[in-house]
Amino acid sequence: MITPGRDGHAGGPLTIYGDDFHEARWFSRLDPRLRTATTELLLARGGNPVDIDPLVTFDRPDIVLVRGTKPVLVFEKMREVPTGHNVGQRLARLVRAVERGIPAIKFFPFDARKHGLHSGMCNLNARVLLAFKRMSELNRTPMLALSWPVDRHGELVEDGSEWSEVAKLVKSFLDAGLNPWWPVARSVMNQMEVEYRRRIAIHPGYAELPDSAVVVQTAAWLRTVPSATGLRPLLNRAESLIYTMKMKPDKCRREDPYTGTQFLYDYSYCRTGPVASDKERNLVLRFPLIPRRIWESKNPDYAERKSSNWYLTANAMVFSDSAVLLRTSTP
Repeated sequence: MITPGRDGHAGGPLTIYGDDFHEARWFSRLDPRLRTATTELLLARGGNPVDIDPLVTFDRPDIVLVRGTKPVLVFEKMREVPTGHNVGQRLARLVRAVERGIPAIKFFPFDARKHGLHSGMCNLNARVLLAFKRMSELNRTPMLALSWPVDRHGELVEDGSEWSEVAKLVKSFLDAGLNPWWPVARSVMNQMEVEYRRRIAIHPGYAELPDSAVVVQTAAWLRTVPSATGLRPLLNRAESLIYTMKMKPDKCRREDPYTGTQFLYDYSYCRTGPVASDKERNLVLRFPLIPRRIWESKNPDYAERKSSNWYLTANAMVFSDSAVLLRTSTP
């Protein structure tokens, strides 16, 4: 349990960095020990303290809890159900946390009503829970999914009671002295496993890859790629996962949710360890409708741009006219 020191907290004072001050103040109300924490604004890449800035290099999370100068927890909340094209929404920012040994919590509805022209219930893609499990195991750091409650009509509960489970989880983290594998985290992981199996039983298709992601024999696949001359290093792995995105040239400046989805496929079906080169299968991103020149002009690999997320974990990219080997290609 956290015991107060001269600064009020063991190991240094608590600071809440938020994507905006409203988020930081909201988080500070989850537990009395957070109410005296300083709140700071989480800035873009290069604008934060040295220990915190690495957490925004993939994407900027909603909340980073810091003790002294050390980040100890990343928290994200989202109102949409991760399903359909949104399955990878905001995933990269949480991956960044656990890859640096910092536990991450994502609070979002597992099932909720979508409004609009085609209103109806949206249900969590169970592959998200599998990816969270694999990310936790390979990085030895918990990545937790907590469900935002809904009423009997599928509408999000927004009377204040929706935060009770979040508050309990944060309280247990503080009670455990900010231990990255605190006991309640393990309990939540077990609940996620049960939820995954329940959903797979209802929708067995989620236990398999979707049509946009296929596993192929690398050698046979390369023979079908006209521009594959530079991709021969991929032969170091017998299999490859090809993730196809049929974006059009005029709409290819995109990051979320696709860059998050690539991490989902990578960790669930390719990765064997915490480093991008730790793979048993290659991960190849395929853009059959986009010439390479147009893609690179709209999605450059610049550290100061979020488009750099495209180049973080895949081994190669295949375009309509050519292909390129990425820096993560070597086993």
